[in-house]
Amino acid sequence: MRYINLSLRIPTTRLYTYSVPEHIKENLIGKRVLVPLKQKKAVGWVIEEAEVADNLEIKEIITLLDDEPIISPQLISLAKWMAEYYLCGLSASLNLFIPPSLSQRVITYIEKGDIEITKASPNQKLILELIKEKRRISLSMLKSKVSSPYSAIKQLEAKGAIKIINQIKPLPLLGKEVEIKDVAKDIPPILSPDQSNAVDRIKVFIEKESFSTFLLYGVTSSGKTEVYLRAIEDVMKKGKSAIVLLPEISLTTQLIERFKMRFGGSCAIIHSRLTAKER
Repeated sequence: MRYINLSLRIPTTRLYTYSVPEHIKENLIGKRVLVPLKQKKAVGWVIEEAEVADNLEIKEIITLLDDEPIISPQLISLAKWMAEYYLCGLSASLNLFIPPSLSQRVITYIEKGDIEITKASPNQKLILELIKEKRRISLSMLKSKVSSPYSAIKQLEAKGAIKIINQIKPLPLLGKEVEIKDVAKDIPPILSPDQSNAVDRIKVFIEKESFSTFLLYGVTSSGKTEVYLRAIEDVMKKGKSAIVLLPEISLTTQLIERFKMRFGGSCAIIHSRLTAKER
């Protein structure tokens, strides 16, 4: 039996351990799973494999939500370090790396089952009447109409009179689907002697994959940005990526156009003024 430790989106510093069904053979690290949590269902991020004593009774995950990992092992390691260094829960640090579009809510629905029952408690009868009337009812709506429904729901499910369906709330479509074409790339200009000298010195350390710092000194429009672009090109040719930090958000609009003209759609921009949907 395999076991995994999860980080759930709740205010806690602990991880939760669940077992993995036998039919799931793949690596789950960095993927989301749907799990039972008390009387509810929750989405958890798989952080690591776990070792559990055989005599312990561990709940099983309900289903796997992702085909590919959403969070890389490197980001998980960084989130663990942040949680320890800043004395916060792992879920709090992980949330910094999770796109808001993935923070979706699980909705539980109750539907009519395959078995008809003749004897039922008042709460069970009320639940069955509501399902018959609406065919499907959410657990949140059911709780507003039936007091303390969990025991009745559990008994009805055990008898086959109802089915419990868990769904991820779908994201709204913000607009029409469009075909996205890559941005036309520009032709790099001929470097000046000073630019060429700077690029060559930086390239030496890129080729050696050795860390070093450089100070480019020049007035506005002296060609420093082109040096950055050439250095990033050399880095990307080695299959790596680069981060460009700016001192002001207002500078991003003009600079991102330069970078998109050179690197096409492989550029991404992030800053504190972006909305959740833009992020």
